Amino acid sequence: MRKKFFGFAILASLVVALFPAVAAPANATGDYNFLMFSKSGITDPNPNQEDLTMKAALEEIGTVTLFDGGDGTASAWTTALTGMNAIVFPEGNVYNNGAAMLPEAATVVKNWISAGGRAVGTGSYTHTNFIEYLTGIDRTTWCNRSLEASGDVWTLAVASDTLPATILTGDYTGGICDWNLWSAAEKVGTTVIYGNDAQNNMGIVQFAVGTGTFTYYAFDWYPNSGETLTVLPQWNEALRLGAAGTFEEAAGGGGDSAPAFTLELELALSVGDTVAGGPVTVSASGLQPDSAWNLVLRSTPQTIDLGTVGADGLILSEVTIPAGLEPGWHSLTLTGTGADGIAYMRVARFFIAEDGTLGEPVIYEDVIEAALVNTGLTYAIIAGETLLVLLFAFAAWMAFGAKSRLRFAAMDERLAVMNRKLNRLYGSSRNSR
Repeated sequence: MRKKFFGFAILASLVVALFPAVAAPANATGDYNFLMFSKSGITDPNPNQEDLTMKAALEEIGTVTLFDGGDGTASAWTTALTGMNAIVFPEGNVYNNGAAMLPEAATVVKNWISAGGRAVGTGSYTHTNFIEYLTGIDRTTWCNRSLEASGDVWTLAVASDTLPATILTGDYTGGICDWNLWSAAEKVGTTVIYGNDAQNNMGIVQFAVGTGTFTYYAFDWYPNSGETLTVLPQWNEALRLGAAGTFEEAAGGGGDSAPAFTLELELALSVGDTVAGGPVTVSASGLQPDSAWNLVLRSTPQTIDLGTVGADGLILSEVTIPAGLEPGWHSLTLTGTGADGIAYMRVARFFIAEDGTLGEPVIYEDVIEAALVNTGLTYAIIAGETLLVLLFAFAAWMAFGAKSRLRFAAMDERLAVMNRKLNRLYGSSRNSR
């Protein structure tokens, strides 16, 4: 499935220039316009089933228009998205279905979200393929799993005084699992809204797409009488909150604002590993579009990676440490420009032992307003050497002074003895004169 979708993504990227982004309107005050994809054979539009259950929940806060993709072309999707505040995808494999969404239409949807639109996907692991296409990040550790027991909960993971503290799980849920295994690069632009730390499971997750968002819901609305009075009301409310943009306000990103700023640099080496050829991953979100970024290796400065930030404000790249570095301290400096126009740096300092392995744990630090970053601990080493020289000099001076004082004391004693002898020999005659 992933290989097929990769080809699909390539075709979609070829038509970006042909289909400009559809303007995504700001949220209306008190009423919303939602576009819900619903097509027999892909989603579940039967009476009392998922699509219509979700439609009824959203109609409490706005108008819902059902859309089956038309002829799947960019034109059909452009027309459907015009004037909408959010698009909702119930469970179903719409993204790989050419009849409903051709590659050119996928480009239209991506442009619409990137321009500040809001997308919601519920209850389907098939959403993950489209999220990878939208964000440009291949998350190899994707997996979906329900919480272990009915009655378990996902807990609010963002600061908010208004969002529910927990959301119940139930049958037919597929939380994104193994969050603890995601790399820093895979977490770029990702905000967990509700999760279960004990099970490393995410129930509602928001992904930044340009200045818009795609919110993934682990649960679907498959009818189950045992959940009607407890679970479904919570899910309905969570759906309304996400579609209306409340999660963006809590997470501090997405919607009509830029995705959260991150600048990550990871040197994946442990003490004792060979440094040459070591993997380096750089990633960022919330950068200034079309701005330059680079990764510089020092002692002797050399740029080992660089690029231009795309319209979505994201970067993701992997390189390796070149061979031939001398033993001692070195540094990697990732520099990028935030949406605020300020230059930021993420620095990784590492020590190469005589045998070419990593001699100390990697040290990370962040710097604002980029300026020349020194090799790493250079000044500390110089200062340390200078201090040692001064200490040796002081010790030598003290030792010399001590010996000198002893010599002068001995000389004084000898002079005193000689003076007493002279006084005995010549004292009387001197006094008589």
